[in-house]
This record gives sequence, C-alpha cells and structure tokens, in this order.
Amino acid sequence: ARVHPPQVKASWNQALKLGDFSSNLKCNYDRNANKEFLTVAPWVVVVFTMTKAADGGQVYYLKESVGLASGMFLAAAQLAGLATLTHTPSPMKFLNEVLDRPAIERPFLVIPVGYPADDCVVPLQALQRRPLGDVMQVV
Repeated sequence: ARVHPPQVKASWNQALKLGDFSSNLKCNYDRNANKEFLTVAPWVVVVFTMTKAADGGQVYYLKESVGLASGMFLAAAQLAGLATLTHTPSPMKFLNEVLDRPAIERPFLVIPVGYPADDCVVPLQALQRRPLGDVMQVV
C-alpha cells in the first residue's frame, strides 16, 4: 500500500503517536519512541504479504518472495537518488485498519521514502563494507 501522508494522517499519527509530515527524509534512527523518519517522509510505503491466495489457496514462499520484491524496490529507490529506511514496528496489525486492508493481508515492512535532508549524515559504519571473503565462499 502506498501511503500518501495527508490521506491517513490522523489515523496514522494516532496509531503511531507521531507528529506532522514534511518534505525531506531525515536520518534520525535512534531506538526510541520518536520515529521522526516516519513523520518527515513525503511518502511511506507499507509492504503487505498475502497469507492466502485470492482463491483461498496456500501462498508458497511468502516471506522469500516479498523480501526479494522489497529488496528490488529499495535498490530501485536508491538508484533513483531517494533515501529509504526499513522499519518493522511491533505490533504492525493496526496498519490493516488504518489502511483499510483485508484480513488475508499482513503488514511486512514500512518504508519511508524521500529525498535525503541537506543535513543528513550517514554513519561511517553504514558505509564500510566487509571483505568479500567474509560474506561469500566460492565452491
């Protein structure tokens, strides 16, 4: 579900206990109740999984498929010069009600999307890559 903040602002803010939306995505990702990155993003994408197929059948490789699709979305957004952040609030079930989604869908991931703020600073740790040999083994 693509969330345009003004459309669901009251319900979203009440559920998340957040403030107003603005135009730039800031880099505040402290581990506390203040999730400023959600309140300043011009768009918030909420990814849902379908727990059952439209015909009521089983959905195979649910998390794998949604995870891969989410990764492709994140890569495309970065390539377009947008800033993103993955967020998995707990619990997330309130998003079904706020976004009027059916019971067979479950929230999987919340992705605030926007242009990075001028004063955004990425931590050095996030820019450092592990050596290829630490993450890949050729057989």
